[in-house]
Amino acid sequence: DQFFDCNGNCVNDTDGDGVCDELEIAGCTDMSACNYDANATDNDGSCLSLDACGICGGDSSSCIGCTDVDACNYNEGAIVDDQSCEYESCFCPEDINGDGVISVAAGCIPKQFSNIINIALKNDADSSRKHFEDIQRLLILLFKEGNPTGLKAALSINKLCENILRLPLIPASNKLYVEIENYFLNNI
Repeated sequence: DQFFDCNGNCVNDTDGDGVCDELEIAGCTDMSACNYDANATDNDGSCLSLDACGICGGDSSSCIGCTDVDACNYNEGAIVDDQSCEYESCFCPEDINGDGVISVAAGCIPKQFSNIINIALKNDADSSRKHFEDIQRLLILLFKEGNPTGLKAALSINKLCENILRLPLIPASNKLYVEIENYFLNNI
């Protein structure tokens, strides 16, 4: 053969692996790589790994996003949370006239609402907005299963009324009730 000497050794074997340079097959030789090439004899540095989305050599961008189902920008395909969740752009369908006030919700947390309004009346919009952002998660929960379901649950949790509704309305699901209860335990 033209690539071997009389003793059967490669004439050209730069890397000393026993495969003649002219017969080397470049590719990924790392068996743990997602693009491993069993035919490759010379590692060409092309080995790749799976990203968080399971894509060989990917950058995880196809499966990152907001993973909070309550956020406005929830991404159903996201499996890696990128901390991009936001709650304002779709906030509160119950605010029919868009003035930012939901009087029935204010009845659940009157001190917080009063504080927000008083700060706003002093023309401190940034501080008022910050206080409003602090209660946004609760507001989303209050209307998650419709009005007055969450409100009645919140009032019941705060021992202001019983969590009883007349048909066709139904009480909050156990999951929502616990979410609202946890909110009050941790935030109010």
